[in-house]
Amino acid sequence: MHTASRSGRRRILKPYILPLIYCLAGMLLAGAIFTGVNGFSTHTADSDTLSAIATAEHAEWTGAFDAFDTIGYPNADIHGDILPRIQLHFYSAETLDRLLSQQYGAQYSLIDPEIYRYVTLTIEEIEAAAQQGTSIEPMIENLRVYMLMMQEGLAQRFDANGNILPVSD
Repeated sequence: MHTASRSGRRRILKPYILPLIYCLAGMLLAGAIFTGVNGFSTHTADSDTLSAIATAEHAEWTGAFDAFDTIGYPNADIHGDILPRIQLHFYSAETLDRLLSQQYGAQYSLIDPEIYRYVTLTIEEIEAAAQQGTSIEPMIENLRVYMLMMQEGLAQRFDANGNILPVSD
């Protein structure tokens, strides 16, 4: 019985580890560039840092969208696996987005804060409905709409190669 408890904990922690490592690596990379460890000029380092943070954030959003796409799979564990993965990617991406906004200005934010707020509220509604044993299908459809809106917004900020497009100050 003690072994089953450990195995249960490993399954819960495992989906969180990889996105957390990516987020931390992105933040460490950004910190190294900010402190001038790379030896480039300030302008080049600034541009490289912006690109690195935006790319890391884009990867987190993509991870969230990919996790959401698995909701329709047979035997999908929405509450124990999919929603926690989405939330972890969202938290990581939102943290990187705040870093972009604070360092470069609000115009460099990659997400619409209102849509982000709607997504987080909808996830909370799904969790509450699941605890009450009510249907989550309408909320899943709302979440699908918000996720598509976020994807469209991100698509406008990156080129076909995944590079962030310049923002006019």
